[in-house]
Amino acid sequence: MKRLSRDAWLGGGVIALLLLVTAVGAIYQARQQVSAQSRPLTVASTAPEGARALWLWLEALDYPVSAAITETFALPPQTGVVLVLEPSQAVTEEVWETLTPWLEQGGTLIVAGERYGAQTVLDHFDFELHYFDTPVVTLTAQTPLWFSPPLTMPVPLKTRAYFTTDRADFTTHFAVGDKPVLVSFQEQRGRVFLCATPYPFSNAGLKHPGNAALVLNLLVGRPDGSVWFDEWHHGARVLVRAGPETWLRTTAVGHALLYSAGVIFVALLLHGQNFGRPFVPPQLRYRRAPIEYITAIANLHRRAGHRADALRTYHRQLKRALGQRYRLDPDLPDPEYVALLESYIPTLDAPALRDLLRNLRRSDVSEREMLQLVHAAVEQMKTYGLKAGQ
Repeated sequence: MKRLSRDAWLGGGVIALLLLVTAVGAIYQARQQVSAQSRPLTVASTAPEGARALWLWLEALDYPVSAAITETFALPPQTGVVLVLEPSQAVTEEVWETLTPWLEQGGTLIVAGERYGAQTVLDHFDFELHYFDTPVVTLTAQTPLWFSPPLTMPVPLKTRAYFTTDRADFTTHFAVGDKPVLVSFQEQRGRVFLCATPYPFSNAGLKHPGNAALVLNLLVGRPDGSVWFDEWHHGARVLVRAGPETWLRTTAVGHALLYSAGVIFVALLLHGQNFGRPFVPPQLRYRRAPIEYITAIANLHRRAGHRADALRTYHRQLKRALGQRYRLDPDLPDPEYVALLESYIPTLDAPALRDLLRNLRRSDVSEREMLQLVHAAVEQMKTYGLKAGQ
């Protein structure tokens, strides 16, 4: 039996790795989609805590419903009611910049939740969630009573939380004793309903006629327009551009393919072989001496007239070299710097150093003067056993 070559084993291994990574990426993406659909109160979820039944029920009652999302948070046109049901993400100030004008112009906002995302909405309205030791099913109906349709049966709100607030301009519809669970209040021309439990809106909760009647009371008589389910704060997003590039960058399978392509490239790179000594063309064998580059750069600076820049460089090098041993800041003003340095070096010729530093700051120097000042700066450093650039 013919044995496979090393290249064949390498190619087979790379292909197997590619298939494995692609399969893992596909499984991960599928799990992510399932996880998104199983989040509480999403319109795509058919689990007991989902909101698919509410969507289908409102459609059957001829309510215009929508869950449209855009690149950035925005309400669809003709939105009359916004349902924010157990948001999994915080509602930010940018979102309120969109919601507040819509609400004040007559919209209806219904918020139901008992977790962190709902608390970010409650903070905006100065309400706070608190929790019972055990869930409470029996709640007390408060005035005013609702009649569209009439609530002639128990409403099993099944709550674990209640509200506290310093506000007094709200109406309590359901409470546990004196602890409000469902409240409402006006916001200019709009209306806000806050519910401390999402249970009445869930697939499991709508099975109880009392909860269904409660939801209809929240919607009946509201402004004309569609009922918009806020899927944005459940993490739903749209891709701005479609195409292979976006698919590769934004999906798990695309990431797997890119990773596999990188592995193949590295494998081929490591498998590369030299076919002999590198060939160096004759014109590259002889290089210019370093002094030629230095001379060329110096001539360019000379033609550009960078004399002041060269003097400033030596000015800073001189201060840095003289004060390095004593930890003096070279950015200090020259008189202050010289005074401090003189306190450390009694033999320092302070007047000469001040004159030199002042001259090194000049911008109107000739080339001859520049060379003299540079020579003086170098000699000053040599006097104290230092070198330029230290």
